[in-house]
Amino acid sequence: MKNMLKMIYVVSLLFIVTSAQLSHAGILTQTFTNSFAFGPMSIVDSKGGSSKVDTASQTTNLTGFNSALGTLQSVDIVLDSGWGFRTTLFANDPDLGPQDSVFGEGFGSIRLAAKVLLPGTGLSSIFRKSDETCTGIQSCLETTSRSGSFDSVLGLGASLNDFIDIGSFGIDLERRLVAKVTDCGTDDDCFVTNDNNYWKGNLSVTYTYDETPSSNNVPEPSSLGLMLMGLGLVRLSKAQKIVC
Repeated sequence: MKNMLKMIYVVSLLFIVTSAQLSHAGILTQTFTNSFAFGPMSIVDSKGGSSKVDTASQTTNLTGFNSALGTLQSVDIVLDSGWGFRTTLFANDPDLGPQDSVFGEGFGSIRLAAKVLLPGTGLSSIFRKSDETCTGIQSCLETTSRSGSFDSVLGLGASLNDFIDIGSFGIDLERRLVAKVTDCGTDDDCFVTNDNNYWKGNLSVTYTYDETPSSNNVPEPSSLGLMLMGLGLVRLSKAQKIVC
């Protein structure tokens, strides 16, 4: 009987310690998000000119990992964004005499790129182009609108240590727009416009970490009950010794 009581007491204490550790430590995640936006820009190229290009860039910051939370296991940086642009080709015959046929060719394009500003990380980018051709009498017009998503996982190749206790880190974003007349009738005027363009979305970082157990853990009610039961069994054991 005495040995059985001792065994119950030891098992109760082990259960209390184990349950307290499991309830106050484990794998957790923490996510930080920041938004960005590139506003519209209109650029126009004409016959005989060089390509019209507009490049815009910005840096978006995300919060680093606080080592006081625990041991960092993994980092996931995600780009979730949408883009769009419109290309318009216009050709006309400036001669006010007999109406002649006109011809024009050109394109508009958008290039988007994102890079985490940490060692070992690569560049993530997309390129989209809209080719336009038009023919007509006296003038012609061709317009195409394109849109889509640019979603990517960033920061591959970075070390976990690069994210720890750094306050924040930056992600460089760049948008490049082009408008270009590639061909035009000999006596015609041609223009290509790139407008109604945008790029906007969110950048987020998710940290997966092993939580650091607190040294001031308070046992849960179920654990307290088991502990009290164990103490009661010990007292019962002592009482039996006195009786004997």
